[in-house]
Amino acid sequence: MRPSQPLASLAKRLNDVRGHRSDSRRAKRRNGRIAAAIQSAILRSEVELLETRLLLTVTAPASATVLQDRTLFFSQNAKDSITVSEAKAIAGNPLELTLSVTHGTLTLGGTAGLSIIAGANNSPQMSVFGTPDFLNTDLIGLSYTPTPGYSGDDSLKLSAGSNAGSANISLYINTWTNSTFASLVSEQQATGGEGLDLGSEFTLLLPNGDVMVHGSGQEVNGSFVPSANWYKITPDSTGNYANGTWTQLTPMHVGRQDFSSVVLPNGDVFVLGGEYATDGQVPDLTTGTEMYSDSAEIYNPATNVWTTVPPDPHHYTGINFSGLGYTQTISGNFAGDQPSEVLPNGNILIGNIFDNGTEIFNPNNLKNPWSTGPAKVHTNDQSAEESWVKLGNGDILTYDIWSSIADQKGEAELLNTSTMKWSDASHGILRFLSTAATDDELGPALIGVRGGDALFTGANGRTESYNPNTNSWSVGPQLPDIPTPNGMLQLTAGDAPAAVLPNGDTLMALSPAVTASGNFPGPTSFYEFDPVTGVFADVTPPLNVSNEGGNSFNDTMLVLPSGQILMTNATSQLAFYTLAPGDGANPTWAPTITSFTKNANGSYTLTGTQLNGRDEGAAYGDDKQMAENYPLVQMIDLETGTVYYATTSKWSSTGVATGSTPETVNVVLPPGIGSTGDVPFLVFVIADGVPSVPIERYFAGPGPSQAVADGAFSHLVNGGQFFRTGALSALGANDSSFAALVPLTPSVANVTPPSVSAPGASLDSPFNSTSTTVSPVSSNPARISAALDNAESVQWAGLSAALDILSA
Repeated sequence: MRPSQPLASLAKRLNDVRGHRSDSRRAKRRNGRIAAAIQSAILRSEVELLETRLLLTVTAPASATVLQDRTLFFSQNAKDSITVSEAKAIAGNPLELTLSVTHGTLTLGGTAGLSIIAGANNSPQMSVFGTPDFLNTDLIGLSYTPTPGYSGDDSLKLSAGSNAGSANISLYINTWTNSTFASLVSEQQATGGEGLDLGSEFTLLLPNGDVMVHGSGQEVNGSFVPSANWYKITPDSTGNYANGTWTQLTPMHVGRQDFSSVVLPNGDVFVLGGEYATDGQVPDLTTGTEMYSDSAEIYNPATNVWTTVPPDPHHYTGINFSGLGYTQTISGNFAGDQPSEVLPNGNILIGNIFDNGTEIFNPNNLKNPWSTGPAKVHTNDQSAEESWVKLGNGDILTYDIWSSIADQKGEAELLNTSTMKWSDASHGILRFLSTAATDDELGPALIGVRGGDALFTGANGRTESYNPNTNSWSVGPQLPDIPTPNGMLQLTAGDAPAAVLPNGDTLMALSPAVTASGNFPGPTSFYEFDPVTGVFADVTPPLNVSNEGGNSFNDTMLVLPSGQILMTNATSQLAFYTLAPGDGANPTWAPTITSFTKNANGSYTLTGTQLNGRDEGAAYGDDKQMAENYPLVQMIDLETGTVYYATTSKWSSTGVATGSTPETVNVVLPPGIGSTGDVPFLVFVIADGVPSVPIERYFAGPGPSQAVADGAFSHLVNGGQFFRTGALSALGANDSSFAALVPLTPSVANVTPPSVSAPGASLDSPFNSTSTTVSPVSSNPARISAALDNAESVQWAGLSAALDILSA
């Protein structure tokens, strides 16, 4: 046999031989050999054709995000495309592809050249038949529309052939919700029926689980008056903040807007200055509003008292201010929109707004708290409008707006918090992120949880990424653009918020570029950015949830213990962004509890790792700081399902991403809960919305003590999966030690506390291990290898056997 000989040539030789009608044995043998060669070649061709089907692959993204009641489109942009390919492309070789979802419908981008052999287009499931070329063309623009009102998890399943392997694209349908009506009523009661001034300016998370809300000021006789008012939201008994109770707090001594703020390690809140302030040193010639206060205050949440502390002593000389054609030169002490960070020793580092210096505030020496901090290396820089980000080693990184503009090259600086010295961190490759044409603004800077790099977002649509391990910069993703009647419009991050979600993505509020004249145009669009795949998913809330016609400078974000993002937008309505249950945090990001020991004063010392979280939570920049890199302790009464928060303080570290380094925090139990008793509680540590594996402890509950038989609570926690039943009375017998730690099954590794992020939680099943278990998501596209269907398998086996016989 000569298998390389073309079939046409073999056939011609056979016909030639048959034409001679030779009776010789030699001719007959030759005739038979040629016929066998033809048969073998034909069979080999059929086998090879079917074998190419075994090399079929389908490439698809591992996951995709869409907002409730929106449509998700897949395309051929290499990041979210779905493609079909064969190792040996054979023209006209059609194949079958099946697509299915559970909670929505699928619609192909087109149907040219395809046959729908099962199901229907625009339905939950369909099987289509066509060549790879036609399939790939019609998969461009494939859309998924969730069932109206549905939020949660879904999966787009792809398979080729009845025996084929399959690839699943995890689909996450996330939601925006408002404050509940009950919460709005509570808000009106707390504010005397007047609402939150003009709205809520920004929020802070307190170490007892409450949220502080600052009013956004009022218009009085045509002038803006910044607010001194603060309120707090206490979550309801299920941990739900949207249905929380509002309380008006004691006002500050000074009305402020756009000021420095930090939560101190003792649980107090420090504020400084205000770009707009009722005790401002400079009159704004445009509006008449007073600007740049040098005053500072500290709030004690336990006593609900604001205490005035010594003002910022830094003096500026000959600062020029302009407005409405007038210019004035003023000297004085000014503080306003400037970044701040808590240092490892608990002091506060604050950037100067009109020069390259910094100031340090020591909250433990209120008689003489101020000292001069390290000056930046770029002498023509200042900290106004800049964003600072705390790195995993405790150092502080900033992009220098002013020196970049002055020197016409991108510049950055890094503060070593051990030596307290700034050094240049530009490395000569940085691009411009802000210019005078964008009013010298800059977007937020955050640590990307999945990679650990620092991401700086620009007022011109650019981003830059800093790798602390290699001390190097790289070009980050371009921010999205949106279609307009005049073409595509670039979105940017001028004054804007962002937050690192528990799943490692970043939620961003983006708007068109700020103009040189200080015009902040709308609208605002919200995107969930996946730093691994580089995909921006549009998750802009509907107008009935949040009025987003304005610019992003109106918005702020806060990461809640529930894992939700709380968004304020200068209105009296709050909005909450909730991830689908399956789109949870990687378990390796969770804090851990290694001991929980009672102190002589009745408090507890909790020891563990990653108690501060992997990042600072949300960021805005110089105008507002809401870092929450400190642990919260949540407790759930297993008799009633009631959610409580203890109060934490004295955290041993002010860093982020501390890894396996042991940390401690002081814990004071919630009011009404005793230190020893017979009521079982689950105790969690939560950092940046990511909960730890819980421990079970027995405390005296807030109500009458109730003796309970062994094992009686097993039905409350998913059939006993989350703690060991039996011998309950022995647990917690030694209240000063860790004896109450209960061995937990592996199924608890990814559990989240029951809250609005786990809808349907009840006393019978406060957890849902199925919906909260998260498998690590691969960053590589999923591939499936198609097998032959049953008929083709039989055909392939028969042809292969015949070929073997002929070849023998």
